[in-house]
Amino acid sequence: MAWARTSIVLVLGVLALAGCKGRQVAESSAVDRFPGADQDIEFMEKVESMNAVTNNDMLHALLLVSSGVDPARDYEERVLLARQKGWVPKDWDKPANESASSGDVAMAGCRLGGIEGGLTMRIFGPSGRYCLRELESRGIMPTRTDYQSLSGPEFRDFLNRLDQNLLSQRPRFADPTKQEVGPDTTMPLPPTPPRGG
Repeated sequence: MAWARTSIVLVLGVLALAGCKGRQVAESSAVDRFPGADQDIEFMEKVESMNAVTNNDMLHALLLVSSGVDPARDYEERVLLARQKGWVPKDWDKPANESASSGDVAMAGCRLGGIEGGLTMRIFGPSGRYCLRELESRGIMPTRTDYQSLSGPEFRDFLNRLDQNLLSQRPRFADPTKQEVGPDTTMPLPPTPPRGG
């Protein structure tokens, strides 16, 4: 009888842990509240106050960092642009107001910064896990799992570090009518620090 109770407790514990994997969902994204090109400061202030950054806000902010403008009218257009730029996989279809995973943020950051990563990323292509490890080793992302969310302050710090460490070599405000082709190769990216272990 004791083993039956123990088994039930273990099964309930596993089910409870499986239920903890659900992502946070916000009522709305900051970009819904501050969509205008003249509201970027208000948008970033709102993002900084969030417990977890949404997918919609992540894509809007990355578009702003990459070219100075977000040409998309809504979330669906942002996803389409992110797929075209290779920031997210072609089948990426996560809800707008769901919290963005660190892996998705890191993958977009690696693609935006032109980071090819180590051997694993070169062979198998970018994944959230390996992009996150690459950006952690460069001091651009905080240490965490690829499934965890970023708070508003963490995301703002990520954007600042990405801009300072990778994107400062590229024009800050590119022509939004031209296709982005990748990082400026006239100046090399800083070397990747050696990994320990």
